[in-house]
Amino acid sequence: MKRNLLFLLFITLPAAFSHAEPLDSLCEHIGECLDDVTRLEEGRQLLEQAFGRADVEHDRFYPQLLYLQSYYYTNTGNFVRSKQQLLQLLPLLPTDANPELSISVPQDLGLCYRRESQNDSALYYYDLALQAALKQGDMEWQAAINLNIGILHYNLDHLDAAEQYLDRAVSQVRQVDDPYTELCALQVGSVVKWRLKKTDEARSLVEPAYQLALESESPDWQLRCLTTMINVYSHLQLADSAALSLERGNALLPLLPAQSITTIGYLSARSAYYHEHGLWAQSAQDLETVLASGMSGVKTFEGFDHLATCYQHLGQWELAYRYKDSATVYARREADEQFARQLADFNVRYQTMEKDQEISRLHEQRTRIIIIVVAAALLLALLLLSLWLWRRQRRLRREARLRINTLEQERRRIAHELHDGLCNDLLALEMQCTTGMSATDTSTRINALRQQARQLSHQLMPPEFTHLSLSELLSMLADDISKSSSLKAVFSDENGDTDLPPETSKELYRIVQEHTANIVKGATAHHISITLTPRMLTITDDGQPVTEDKEASHKTGIGERTMRDRAMSIGATVNISHEQGQNTLTLQLTL
Repeated sequence: MKRNLLFLLFITLPAAFSHAEPLDSLCEHIGECLDDVTRLEEGRQLLEQAFGRADVEHDRFYPQLLYLQSYYYTNTGNFVRSKQQLLQLLPLLPTDANPELSISVPQDLGLCYRRESQNDSALYYYDLALQAALKQGDMEWQAAINLNIGILHYNLDHLDAAEQYLDRAVSQVRQVDDPYTELCALQVGSVVKWRLKKTDEARSLVEPAYQLALESESPDWQLRCLTTMINVYSHLQLADSAALSLERGNALLPLLPAQSITTIGYLSARSAYYHEHGLWAQSAQDLETVLASGMSGVKTFEGFDHLATCYQHLGQWELAYRYKDSATVYARREADEQFARQLADFNVRYQTMEKDQEISRLHEQRTRIIIIVVAAALLLALLLLSLWLWRRQRRLRREARLRINTLEQERRRIAHELHDGLCNDLLALEMQCTTGMSATDTSTRINALRQQARQLSHQLMPPEFTHLSLSELLSMLADDISKSSSLKAVFSDENGDTDLPPETSKELYRIVQEHTANIVKGATAHHISITLTPRMLTITDDGQPVTEDKEASHKTGIGERTMRDRAMSIGATVNISHEQGQNTLTLQLTL
């Protein structure tokens, strides 16, 4: 059974107590006492005895004992102490001994904050308790918490919202066996229905609530139900039922404290009944008692107006005028309070609207910033990509143009070799044949031409290039130069072709081939020296520097540019110097 701290629980069976009783059963015994308004003192004494036990702080049911102490504070109206106790207990949750504490503690905190009119905090803790109840799948607690939220809205005069939550609580509690919560939901629901002028629905709730109150044998709950029944039956003009309810209520009234909420509520309903039936003295007496209680909400225009009417019929004109004047004052006060509530509600809605608009503006501003940043990033990426593509295209065009120029230079060189060499020799052979050259001379001449064509072919692409090292190729090139010309070419290897990539070896060979061919064509040198060392290649000759006429300068410039392009492709630098009758070309590998 769930404890709803908004009302006192109905009476429970007594239980024997002994100091040897285990703490869990003792807690149950204390709870039974605290559930009955007539046994609160007994419950307090049992709490003192329980806290007096040795090492009680280390018992697994100690949090339950703390909760019962807060429950005692609540039932005695000390909500400040109760809230302090519950806030200290909240970090200890949940406990294995009683998992329901994870629901009941925040639920009771909601009650405490509600009593302090801190409705936002109350709803927060009620929601915390409801989430715990949903997590545990506890329908009883869900009904109890919906009941509490409904009562909160009822106290705030939000009758429509209160009706919604209370209807939900009634629907849920009828699915479980929890007579107390069902009694609460039915009784409070009937009050809300009555205030909403739904008299028939109010009757359908209050009559079963009264039956449950009878079964509980609780005078408090019976009188609560009878209060609503008097109002309902009077409105439905069921005089006998109203009179019977009044008779039963009068019998229960002496059993309850004179200043309790239940007593004051019943006196208000009875006064209205007396007023309706013209019992002016009895009605005035009850109203005077209600006003003297000083409880919140009892001083209203309607109450003072009824008192004025009663004294008017009793002929007590001074009291009648006094209360009529009070009724006028409270009418203005109620109007002012209603206006203040409406203004407060308007301010809340206005502030909420302003906050929503501000949040919307901030969201739109953040969205715009994000869009601008993304657009800028995309634009920058597009610009960088365009720049990279442009530079890449430019580099590819430059490389393609360089390759084409190189090929054209090779073609011109080969054409020059064929024209100046082989073609001229063939023309000479043709002229000699027409003049009666002997067969032996002809054969010798043809063999020389064949060797010349073979040498030119080897210069273009030596067949040994795929399987010989750079040192071996340069050595063969030096031998060919020595055999085919009057120059003495010498190659020296100082362990220079170690770990050279094939492409690097090929380009080095082409550079040496191009440069030595230019030396041979110059026909001024007698010696050529080729030296290969690690990361360096050196070619020296003792010829004259190239003549600086226009044609020679053009040819030499093309050859030198070709060598430099080849050197650049393999990460080498080219340096040509002329000192002391010696020409030197140096290739330095930098990669």
